[in-house]
Amino acid sequence: GRSTKQNAPTDARGVRGGGGGGGDFSVTSSDGTWTVSLANARTIGDVIDQISTTTGGKVTASVDAGGNGLKLTGAGTVAVAEVNSSKAATDLGIVGSGAGTLAGGPILAGLNTVLVASLNGGSGFNLGSIKITNAAGISNSVSLAAAKSVQDIFDAINGAGLNLKAGFNTSGNGIRIADNSTGPGQLKVEEDGGTTAADLAIAGTAKAGSNFVNGGNLQRQWVSETSLLSDYNGGKGVGDGKFKITNSKGNTASITVNTSTEKNLGDIIRDINNRPNLGVTASINQHGDGLLLTDTAGGSLKLKVENVDGTSADDLNLTTSATKTATTIDGSFEKTVTVTSTDTLATVQQKLADLNFGVIAQVVSDGSDTAPFRLSLTAKNAGRNARVVFDGGSTDVQAKNLVDAQDAAVFLGSADSTDPLLITSGKNQIAGIIKGVTIDLHSTSDKPVTLGITRDSTAISDQVSKFVDSFNALADKITALTKYDTTTNTAGLLLGDSTVQTVESNLYNILGTTVANAGKYRILADVGITLGDGGKLNFDSDKFSAAYANDPDSVQRLFTTAQDSLGDATPAAQLNSGRGVRTLGPGKPDFKIDFRDGTTVNVTLGNPSTLKELIDTINTQALGKAKAQLRDDGEGITFTDLTGATVNPLKLTASAGSQALIDLRLTSGPVGNVISGGKIVTTNATNATSGGVGYAIESLMNKLIDPVTGVITRENQTLDGRTKQFTDRIDQLDKLLTQKRTRLETQFANLESVLSQLQSQQASIGQIKSAAA
Repeated sequence: GRSTKQNAPTDARGVRGGGGGGGDFSVTSSDGTWTVSLANARTIGDVIDQISTTTGGKVTASVDAGGNGLKLTGAGTVAVAEVNSSKAATDLGIVGSGAGTLAGGPILAGLNTVLVASLNGGSGFNLGSIKITNAAGISNSVSLAAAKSVQDIFDAINGAGLNLKAGFNTSGNGIRIADNSTGPGQLKVEEDGGTTAADLAIAGTAKAGSNFVNGGNLQRQWVSETSLLSDYNGGKGVGDGKFKITNSKGNTASITVNTSTEKNLGDIIRDINNRPNLGVTASINQHGDGLLLTDTAGGSLKLKVENVDGTSADDLNLTTSATKTATTIDGSFEKTVTVTSTDTLATVQQKLADLNFGVIAQVVSDGSDTAPFRLSLTAKNAGRNARVVFDGGSTDVQAKNLVDAQDAAVFLGSADSTDPLLITSGKNQIAGIIKGVTIDLHSTSDKPVTLGITRDSTAISDQVSKFVDSFNALADKITALTKYDTTTNTAGLLLGDSTVQTVESNLYNILGTTVANAGKYRILADVGITLGDGGKLNFDSDKFSAAYANDPDSVQRLFTTAQDSLGDATPAAQLNSGRGVRTLGPGKPDFKIDFRDGTTVNVTLGNPSTLKELIDTINTQALGKAKAQLRDDGEGITFTDLTGATVNPLKLTASAGSQALIDLRLTSGPVGNVISGGKIVTTNATNATSGGVGYAIESLMNKLIDPVTGVITRENQTLDGRTKQFTDRIDQLDKLLTQKRTRLETQFANLESVLSQLQSQQASIGQIKSAAA
């Protein structure tokens, strides 16, 4: 239908655009040739409209009678061809020609089946005929040339008159043919002049004692260039980050993943392939289940990928779990476990655990007397993201699906609604239906369930109470550190400290914050938070709950109003930190608008006094073809084209000398029909009390603990400096003492030497006296 998403056709493989602009395919009829661009197409309806718009109605497109393909109608021979490396026409099934009408191929297979084109990693098969012989010895040639889906293959085999039943194999990734005939022979599938049986992995003979041929993996394509990064990696998505690729010659390139601009796997592939000196080619791998990197540089080193910032390389499965050779890195989401004859259930369980990939394995017992043990696999993810294909491969291990991977589903509407809204979720919880409300799903119901929703302020009140307790604990700590005990004549450690006084003063000033734009409740006392004895806060939870029940938006704004949010009454002179909006003045155009319908208009802003006057001026001169308005977050302006046209890009071009677009932050390119302007800073941005109490507290904390200019940071630096001074002085005194000790020791040593000499002289004199006597 026309509401089908563009990334949903062709078995969810999407539609691959060229990625470089210039159009996606050419359409030719006897009236001319046109190049159609699907850059802004999001649905099949958009594709149909774009073909009609581009060709001026000379060629029209519509959904075919079967509802699973497109047809193009025009004069003479209608032909479609690919251009600019785009695969969009191929993916839409419309490459080719037809007289008057071009009938496209199927792009939707139907329920419980897939297109043949989705097999073999997305390359499909050129099917021919196979020969089947049943147990009764009856043979028949079965043509599969017209099969477009796997169900078509089943129908052809089942209708061959051989009493066969074709369906999916036990793994769900191949074909199983069961023989319901009776006879002494064995079911046999063989070629009939081609390779169809081998391509479909069903060539062979049923094993003795069995009546079926179990086909191998047909390698359905699960990943394509249009795979959304948000859905990739088992539904966990690819996060923002940067990874480095090193080729075989040692050359490197850093690939930045920014999910605000890069939406699908094709964006990553083009980013890698656009690095001409890297010599590495990115593509979807052969089996269509992951990203493949191939080194073409011809060096002697091994191709390597590693994260630089974030985990984007891990999310793309290009690092530890990737399959690697010297020249390739295959981020396949298919993993193989090798089972030997000596393995037990326990060792196989451990091998699956070592993969750390997709499932949790455990051995369970069914309680029977014979062979009670089973290997149970449980998916790690939830919802449809838990889908896992288990293939027994060349072993005799057969899997039985116990629980299907599926999303929770809820229908929203009245009890008698004939067309309710279907809402799905990957877990038993629905959010986003009603703003601020999360619905937990506990069981299924075949009858309508009515939800009664009331505001519950308990959790918010608890958080406010915790804030009050934390503030009072801080007040107690400050009191303890700054008090003077008259009994013991002991001063607190920080008594008289100017930094503590600054912190205390600022904290109490914030408690008196008045939030002018909050509404009914503009100060904390209005919601039950008051200042009591000893500089502590009192919290009246009943008053808070009553205020929240009466006007929750006002209570919310009291705490969360942005400091620099814009409003209709914001003076133009306060924009851009007081610089205002630099216009050329009355009578002189400031910028030109190029609308998407091809028309243009010049806008003269003059000298607006308020933001509302400025926006109104733009809207008046846009003649109803565009609308300027405040962003939802109140921090900037958005500009929206209202023409409904898609031919030309929306564009704003500044007039020479005017800086208005720069000051309005409207210089970015459009996304579709919208230009979202950047944040406009006002002069109030640095005023800690211009916003809600929460912003005021955050601003104060930043001023206190800023690593460069914070009050506490600078005080710590001052104390560190004083400590260093004391340490240096102690070192100097130690040196002086050491020098003095050395001097005294030297003096005492000299004194001892003199005394020794005197004693020697005295002894000599004594000897003279003895001789004289």
